[in-house]
Amino acid sequence: VTDTQRQLHDMMAPAYKINCTTAGDELHSQIQVVNDAMQHANRIGVAFTSKAAAAMLSKRMWQSGLFLVASLALVWSVLNTIRAFEPSYLSYQEYRFTVLEQRSGTSGRDRAEPTAHISALGLLRDGCRVTSGAASETRAGAQVTVRYDKEVPMNGFYFVTHGGEPDKDPVRFWLHARTGNGEWETVSASSWRIRATGFVDFNDGRFPTPRARNQRVDVYPRAGWPWVVAFPGVQFVVLTISFTLVACGALGRARHAEWLLIAGFTAVAILQVLGASGEIGQGRREEGAYWLLFALAPLAMALMIAVDEKHIIARMTAVGAYLCLLELVFAAAVWQELSELTMSPPLTGLLFFLAGGSLLGAHAMALWRAKRLIQEDKAKYDKVWERELADPQTKQEIDKFAESVKQVTKRIGKGWARQMGLKEAEFLSVSLLSRYDKAYAQNADTKYIGWTPHLSRQKAYKSFRIKKRFLLMRALTSNWKTSLPNMPDCPSVYVDVQTKIVSLDQLYMQAHCMDVVLKAKVQEWALKADGWFPLTRQNGKPCAVPTFAKWSDLKQQHNPAVKWGKVKSVSRSIEKLLRVYQADVSKLVDVCRQSIVFNSMTDLARGFDVVVGDPHVDVLRVVNRLDVEYDARESAGYRDVKLNIRINAKEAVELYINSHVCELQLIHMDFATLKHDAGHQRYKLFRDERCE
Repeated sequence: VTDTQRQLHDMMAPAYKINCTTAGDELHSQIQVVNDAMQHANRIGVAFTSKAAAAMLSKRMWQSGLFLVASLALVWSVLNTIRAFEPSYLSYQEYRFTVLEQRSGTSGRDRAEPTAHISALGLLRDGCRVTSGAASETRAGAQVTVRYDKEVPMNGFYFVTHGGEPDKDPVRFWLHARTGNGEWETVSASSWRIRATGFVDFNDGRFPTPRARNQRVDVYPRAGWPWVVAFPGVQFVVLTISFTLVACGALGRARHAEWLLIAGFTAVAILQVLGASGEIGQGRREEGAYWLLFALAPLAMALMIAVDEKHIIARMTAVGAYLCLLELVFAAAVWQELSELTMSPPLTGLLFFLAGGSLLGAHAMALWRAKRLIQEDKAKYDKVWERELADPQTKQEIDKFAESVKQVTKRIGKGWARQMGLKEAEFLSVSLLSRYDKAYAQNADTKYIGWTPHLSRQKAYKSFRIKKRFLLMRALTSNWKTSLPNMPDCPSVYVDVQTKIVSLDQLYMQAHCMDVVLKAKVQEWALKADGWFPLTRQNGKPCAVPTFAKWSDLKQQHNPAVKWGKVKSVSRSIEKLLRVYQADVSKLVDVCRQSIVFNSMTDLARGFDVVVGDPHVDVLRVVNRLDVEYDARESAGYRDVKLNIRINAKEAVELYINSHVCELQLIHMDFATLKHDAGHQRYKLFRDERCE
């Protein structure tokens, strides 16, 4: 290290410290662009990601489906609204009740003509019987006609069940009315008295006539407010949310899908509860109880989306089964009209159940196709593994190593690994920034952009980025004549297990700083355990096949052509965040990563012991794929040992990156030699099919 490099390092150290402990927004804002992360993902598989709602909305197929749902909801809501807000009071002179079908199924279309099997027919006004005016009643087959001497206003009618057989009760009927000798107009029908069946009504017109004898049955030709709330109101919510979601997807704002769906399902649940309260208040307790239980379904969907979107399809299928069971129980045990389900099935429940089941089946097919993509590579890896197990000595070393890993895992606990902050990180950032500003003001000969205490952390961070770039430019062009004053020693900093890192910018600043420290560490470990590294060039020529060299031999060379592990690309990190990690930045523990290759299991076990025994290393989690109990199908047959570690060496502590979690891979030579670019491309396709 030259004096100039040392001076530049000392000068830039405060800048790195600030950026490693301060949240940024440039990279983090890219997490909101869901379309890029899901661009190559399977169209069905996106429904099984950690951000399923936003992921689905980024695909044209799902946008088209939502548009269809919204269009249907628009048509039904308009029709139901028109029916709900027609004039409440009707005034006619003559009313005719016509039976279309009896409970036994008798109808004029395919069987004997039904009869008007009722004891009485009358009009209702605001729930009370209409007694004004003289009325005459005539009966003829399936019709009962009541004529008044003048027009009588009404907003409902009633009939009384006959004392005879319940199977002859009317379940489908019309009520027509006219004045004088005018045309008959339809003013009510059995289908206008609708039971709650979900968002969309496909009622077959069968009226729930009670089986009790000589009981008055009230029928209202216009829907009451509970029905308006539970049907047109719900449909309006569905079409509004659906059209909004389609617009968000088309405009690249898919990130809003989660909260829109939560708001939509919650609104539907509230409207169902309001409708249930109205039904109960009007004396229809069975209908009210049904709507209350029905409201649990949208409420459960809202909660499941808020908690965990990854399994929302499976849970949607369960919700559909619940709604079907609810309809079945009420039809059989409460309404005692199980036969109605053959004509009026629980549409919402069936829709949820069939849609969820179809998606689960399609996802299973996508996973099967993904396995076929890497079948050839997996066979090669499996063959190597079987060869290793066939050697008794190697098998014994594998078992011994597995026991060693289990001991380490038992000591470190459950293997909880997260990117955490440092204790008092905010104080350190503000303190360093203030001192850095003073030093900059003393040495800069251009206009000073200062930091003042009243600025927010975000504004202070943006202001500092300008100064940092200018400072680096001046240092590189040797126009900086005097170095910054020495920063005082850092106070004791340690990992704050209660504060997770939430900024992708901060994480990447730490990863790039840690990359240098980790490279130095893997060289140290490889030297102690006879580790190998892949090469990019050999004898001045690019390596056409995977080529490795022992670090003890490469160490003597100037600038050896080692193929070091690179910091994970931002695009791939965002893919993992949205596909797997629910946009939780703290779960990205492999941004900074390196690997060491070993020629035998003995060397690999020794390398593992060297890493675990390093006093500057905290092991957080160990994944031992070189274990006979490990299911290699999850990794396409590939096997290695993966450690998530924190490095608390002096260089890491000085830059405040000792809380950063990085990944170290210990690879057996036989598996390392099989890795190549073509296989990696197939693995990327495998990963996209699985949406990982």
